[in-house]
Amino acid sequence: MGTAVAATIERPQPIAEDVRRDPPLVHDQGNTCFSLSLRTLKWLERRLEPGMRTVETGCGSSTVLFARSGAIHTVVTPAAAEHERLRAYCDAHGIDTSNVSFMSEPSHEALRKVASDLDLALLDGAHGYPYPIIDWFLVAPLLKVGGYLLIDDACIPAVRSLVDYLELSDAWSEPVFVDERAVAFQRLDERMPAFDEWRGLGGRVSFSYLPLRRQPSAWLLFLLRSNASRQPIKLLNDLRHGEMPARAQRALDISPRALKALDMPRDRASLEARVRAAAERMAPRPTGRGPR
Repeated sequence: MGTAVAATIERPQPIAEDVRRDPPLVHDQGNTCFSLSLRTLKWLERRLEPGMRTVETGCGSSTVLFARSGAIHTVVTPAAAEHERLRAYCDAHGIDTSNVSFMSEPSHEALRKVASDLDLALLDGAHGYPYPIIDWFLVAPLLKVGGYLLIDDACIPAVRSLVDYLELSDAWSEPVFVDERAVAFQRLDERMPAFDEWRGLGGRVSFSYLPLRRQPSAWLLFLLRSNASRQPIKLLNDLRHGEMPARAQRALDISPRALKALDMPRDRASLEARVRAAAERMAPRPTGRGPR
């Protein structure tokens, strides 16, 4: 009796360069293609294997690579005409799209219907705030541990805020900067964001949205609130109402005139150190009496 040999599926030959030279004109009424860069297309093609489960928001050159790879792929974009143009391109180039599911819906609606256990997800659809974050929030639970998330157009503010968060999250790998616009992460575990996270996107609480002259007071109030057990009741009442007591202003050692004139350290680290020192000066001193 012969030994059974497991069937192997060979990868198709790379076509990223061909697709970049002759892209599917799916956008702008069929006049152009807003494609991933050649470097990112090659990165994507190297990771695609037959039978992988994949999804992308957006439609274009990447969709051709997904279809050609033999992956079980879902492409999401509300523009049904883009899907028709993509199918026509693939038919003309002998690429089978029978393994591709086309969802002509907004991503924040369609992604709720996508099956889980994904190997790779590409986010390159809606770029306006907050849609990249919503798309990630819906895709992340579907992506298996070890799966890849590829994000394009990281320079756009709404996308960059997502990248900033993922760079700090322990549930995701260090970023792979595929090119100047595209960033990839690998999912390390199944954790999702905590309901209450004080670190923020920059790794710490920040008052950078305030004018510079108002930042020291805001920092001091936050630090004193954070150590409420050490503060006198009168001071706590002032702090809870967002007021800056004269004692706190003196401890900060920045005069109202200096605040108005912005005569203070411009470096964030120096400013924070000065505020922390002020908070320590305001802390009640030990009386020196032992327990009775």
